Amino acid sequence: MLLVVGACTTSTVSTTSLPVPETVPTEAPATTSAVQPVVPDLDRLVVLGQDGNVYTMGRDGGERVDLTTDAGTDARYFQPIWSPTGELIAVSESRADGTVSMSTIDLDTGEFLRSESAAPPFYYSWAPDGERLVYLSGAGQLTLTLIEPGAEGTVIGAGQPFYFAWHSTAEQMLVHIGTSRLELLDITGEITPIDALPGAFQAPSWQNGVQLYVRDVGDRQEMVLDEGGDQTVVTTYTTASFFTLSPDGKSVAYRVSGDSDEGVISAAFRQATDQLQVFDAATGTSVAVSDKLVVAFWWSPDSKKLLYLDLLDSGGLQWHVWDGIESTDHATFLPSPTFARDFLPFFDQYALSMTLWSPDSNAYAFPGVIDSEVGIWVQELGETEPSLVGDGVFVGWSPR
Repeated sequence: MLLVVGACTTSTVSTTSLPVPETVPTEAPATTSAVQPVVPDLDRLVVLGQDGNVYTMGRDGGERVDLTTDAGTDARYFQPIWSPTGELIAVSESRADGTVSMSTIDLDTGEFLRSESAAPPFYYSWAPDGERLVYLSGAGQLTLTLIEPGAEGTVIGAGQPFYFAWHSTAEQMLVHIGTSRLELLDITGEITPIDALPGAFQAPSWQNGVQLYVRDVGDRQEMVLDEGGDQTVVTTYTTASFFTLSPDGKSVAYRVSGDSDEGVISAAFRQATDQLQVFDAATGTSVAVSDKLVVAFWWSPDSKKLLYLDLLDSGGLQWHVWDGIESTDHATFLPSPTFARDFLPFFDQYALSMTLWSPDSNAYAFPGVIDSEVGIWVQELGETEPSLVGDGVFVGWSPR
């Protein structure tokens, strides 16, 4: 039972930080370069391979392009993600000499642009315009550093834990820091506090001009949609919640944790007594999507479908896609350790910086094991079974 690791008795959101990549033993560094430029027509997957190298490929596994070839003794790479334009890939890089960098790969030339970091970057997110990105690093007291590809970084925020969502202008973020800070953070480092005590949740969201967060009003928690000061309460509760806001800002998928968690899994996968639900901002009503133990969920790029995972008694996971009316059951699988450890516990934050969905919203990709076959799988929504398209432990689909 891969995911069943112990019991959780608390109903509050975990304050565990996002995972920090390990560094490598000190040896002479090697030069890293892409083997060849990436095919310009996107609709591609970026993958962290079983050997630790980064590559891209088409949705059918064809047209593979190796971006690194020196993983192992010389280098370690962590969580490659696409820029919003699809022109660059960001990846955390640790060299054998102890140097760590927030690196970006230019897909036209294969050139690496490195910005050295005092500690390994473990979560990063591109600004919506693709001109810059921010990354979290450190242990205990986390720092948020802003960089332009290849340039020296500037620390613009600090705290533990630290969750954030970009505004579409790429000039500001909505941040949730610790247990008492809900703020607007400018890329200059200027802070504007929001007049609300944050409730029990992880990552806020900011899509299409609409903010989504939770405030503590004393006897209850209120999940709030805020569009320029026009506020709508999505739901109220007394425990904790996870949520994602659709890209068009019109729908909220959410799951509320139960009052007690009996028998089950790590804090990242708390037992839920409430259903996975979707709130429609236009009608002000919610509909139930699933009453299973849903551990993660993601909106499609067109905002019309919801991909979600539930935990099975066997310890495995099963995919489902909800189309606004009903759910279709898909493959049962065991996730890669990297996917289970680093990605799923913080799915709400990763939903803001990368996607498993194809740009046309007609397929999704995932790393895992099905019937003893290990690697990267693609599930086309028109097919009954997923296809094994490559090797790897981590995958993200290009934005176009």
